[in-house]
Amino acid sequence: AGDGVSLERSMVPKAFAELPNLIQGGPLLLNQGKVVLNGKAERFSSAFMRQKAPRSVVGSDGELIWLLAVEGQGNAGPTLRETAELMQKLGLKQALNLDGGSSTRLMVRNRGQSSGRGFGAAIHNGLGIVLSPNR
Repeated sequence: AGDGVSLERSMVPKAFAELPNLIQGGPLLLNQGKVVLNGKAERFSSAFMRQKAPRSVVGSDGELIWLLAVEGQGNAGPTLRETAELMQKLGLKQALNLDGGSSTRLMVRNRGQSSGRGFGAAIHNGLGIVLSPNR
């Protein structure tokens, strides 16, 4: 008789079990203030890495969390490298690309909207921040 083998199937890795809310994104743009863009390591195609498109980014300057929608002239938008360099110029220490293209949106109390390429894609996921009236 050999060693026993067990098989587990799960949609969520055990390491995530205690995290009630998760959001995915990528690639990582900045770490400790340095551009760390590595599409190959994160399995993004070279075409995706070079593509110019509006971008949605979350980042931190060490004190505040920033949510940004970045567009370019003619709605072309920046490449991921250009986005990383812009985040660095803004003083962010950490930054993660969330999404891009026509799904890029930024709403603030329904007053302002950055709308990507001028036509909207269905929103597949989102990140909302709601202020508590008690604070």
